[in-house]
Amino acid sequence: MTVSTIPSSSFNPPSYSFYTTKKTCEICGDRAQNARYGEMACSGCNVFFRRTILEKKKYVCWRGKNCAISYAHRCVCRYCRFQKCVQVGLKAEAIQQRDSLGPRFVKIKSRTPEIIIIDETPECLLEKFVKLQWRQTSEHHQYFIDHKVDVPFHRDASHKINYRRRAQPHDISVMLQLSLRQATQWSNHLRPFECLPAKIKRDVLAEYFIAFMLLDQGAKTSREANRSTWLIQNGSFMHPDYCKGLSHASTTNTDQLKNHYNFVSELIQSISEPFKTLEIRDTELAALKILLLLRPSCSSRNIYSGQEGAVTGLYTQLMEELMEHSIVKFPDQGALRFGKIVLLLSSIRCGIKAVYNYMRGSDLFNDASFDEKVRNILLS
Repeated sequence: MTVSTIPSSSFNPPSYSFYTTKKTCEICGDRAQNARYGEMACSGCNVFFRRTILEKKKYVCWRGKNCAISYAHRCVCRYCRFQKCVQVGLKAEAIQQRDSLGPRFVKIKSRTPEIIIIDETPECLLEKFVKLQWRQTSEHHQYFIDHKVDVPFHRDASHKINYRRRAQPHDISVMLQLSLRQATQWSNHLRPFECLPAKIKRDVLAEYFIAFMLLDQGAKTSREANRSTWLIQNGSFMHPDYCKGLSHASTTNTDQLKNHYNFVSELIQSISEPFKTLEIRDTELAALKILLLLRPSCSSRNIYSGQEGAVTGLYTQLMEELMEHSIVKFPDQGALRFGKIVLLLSSIRCGIKAVYNYMRGSDLFNDASFDEKVRNILLS
């Protein structure tokens, strides 16, 4: 990383009036927020510049060190983006000690819904949520045990799983309870969601906790199962063949058999197969969970009304961190992989609809056995 700056014992940026006619970011062309570091820049580029300096990051350009930096492509090359920050006049010496202390939330009281202004975008968004995801995953099996579900798999002497049992209604009931609990915990780590009224939270969670569940199960299935089964969190399975794993068929209803086949097949083909092909790992899984929460598709409009700036800041940082992760892990096809990961959102949303449709008339999803909170969310 090359930084060309003029040493200075103190930094005094030009007066604000100097910038009143400059409304776009000098680096990427996005809407400018302030001239904190010496030139008008958007919050995304300010955060990027500050993080680069404070963490002493080193970047490499793979395209000749002349990449075009624009709002749409500013995440593609961090080397050239940083060089442009320096070229347009952002100053390392303008970064003050308080800039390393993280986000500061300021509440503004008004007659309109509460507005949360985030003075700084939080650092390492994905890293924070990956750690939360690890903790939640480690709780899965114990949660089922605590709710009196027997371990649904056996391991041989070499610790390899050699038997799994079919998922049963009690597995499904506990699965939904666990997913709602962890999706709610996850959501409340994002301040825009935490600030929502209870009714809107419930509307968002009715869709989101199913997506959260499918993401956890899709990742588990892609890593542990063969291509013909779908695993839930405790390791029990669903198979397109309704009778697979049953000593005797509990139904001869042709429509039920067909619906079960279509449901499980769709989950495998639209979620676990792409996860397996792309080798989705923890960081990408966490990114998908956050994206689905920031961009809910539930019917209520303007979910985050009054918090658009905060949501946009989080969304921008998330996309930048995901792009950086993709390029670092897969230098030759990072940008392409990034696009494929984002496109998985549509498949997840199709999976949500498939779950809700399958619940009608399914003996596996027996709403009479659901936890009260789950029932209120699903049936509200």
